[in-house]
Amino acid sequence: MKLKRFVWAAVLVIFVAVALSTSATEEFLNPSKEVGEVVQNQTAWEGRQFQVFGYVVPGSVSFEPGVLNFTITDGTHELRVVHYGEVPSAFPLGRNFTDQEVGVMAIGTLRGGTFYSEKLLVKCPSKYEASAPQE
Repeated sequence: MKLKRFVWAAVLVIFVAVALSTSATEEFLNPSKEVGEVVQNQTAWEGRQFQVFGYVVPGSVSFEPGVLNFTITDGTHELRVVHYGEVPSAFPLGRNFTDQEVGVMAIGTLRGGTFYSEKLLVKCPSKYEASAPQE
């Protein structure tokens, strides 16, 4: 009976140690990556769920009902993103913008060098709204 409890306690301690380790925790969470990290090491991220931050490349946005295509950059590297689902209202559909103006966090999976996004967050949407005239 004591041996059985000891074995269960040892298994529990090992499980907790593994769960708290950085690499194991990263496997359970969606790690956050920059565009360059993904582009330079695509094989490590292929098929894995993660989030990637970058700036929307001007002129790269196209939209068909239910599918948003665009490219993000870190200023050096570029990554094509295909987004299925709701498009945030702050995303610049149909409007002009400049480099590094529209930051996005895309959450999804890398497949064949393209990032397939399930969720899309636009950074600081208030930055892109016209400000009220000052009196």
